[in-house]
Amino acid sequence: NTIMFDDLRRNCVMNPQNGLIIKPFRKAHANRDNDQELVKLTQYLLAIAELDDLSTLNHNHWERFTEDNVKRPRHA
Repeated sequence: NTIMFDDLRRNCVMNPQNGLIIKPFRKAHANRDNDQELVKLTQYLLAIAELDDLSTLNHNHWERFTEDNVKRPRHA
């Protein structure tokens, strides 16, 4: 139930299933208006927030993830 995000892959080596690699925020003064990484990350986290089990997710392509990809449990 825990996801760790970092811009350094080596920081996720010990827990690869729980590691989500994001792009580094470089040249903040020049890129602050264009950077969408945290916006996309927020959308991803909101999409998976209600899942009971995060262990089946592959975070390698989290940027392409949409809420339609989530297999939500069916309620009777």
